[in-house]
Amino acid sequence: MSIGDKIKKARTSKLNTLTQKALGYLVGLSDVRIRQYELNTRTPKEGVLQKISDSTGFSMQYFTDHFIETPIDAMHALFDLRQKYGLTIQKEIDENGMHSVENGRHVYTMTIQNRDLNSRVHEWIESIEKIKLHLQDNGNSSEKDIEDECLIWEGRYPISLAIQSEARLRELRKEQKSNREQNPSD
Repeated sequence: MSIGDKIKKARTSKLNTLTQKALGYLVGLSDVRIRQYELNTRTPKEGVLQKISDSTGFSMQYFTDHFIETPIDAMHALFDLRQKYGLTIQKEIDENGMHSVENGRHVYTMTIQNRDLNSRVHEWIESIEKIKLHLQDNGNSSEKDIEDECLIWEGRYPISLAIQSEARLRELRKEQKSNREQNPSD
């Protein structure tokens, strides 16, 4: 996905719903310039990207262009992950010792040797599952709703982890306060 695509997704996400004119105002540019960025006819400088990041609440890392435009580009990204983080990918084996196939495609299992990356991937997958469950519990389980909420989480990463940690801390403090009020002698 290009930087322009990412700017448009961040601008139009459920978190923001900004027009090009509104984002331009927040960033200090014209709507024409924002349109040029989104159409990839111009590339914003780092300072402008920082303002877009600040205005949309999406992390600077989200706007990085990894130049993964083709399956070959994706393969080279996987090669880099293998070399830098110990990524291994293997065909999944079913209970009969056969290669697992779903919808006519082989199923693969990914293993990450690097503990930090492994932990971050685990948090990502768990967060996506929580988003799905939360939306389903509230009757908003459409694919578009799920995709929108996942985009916001991913776009705000690592900010989203900090927000989750703060929420967990608030819950813990609330529980501790409630426990102290119920058991004042402790």
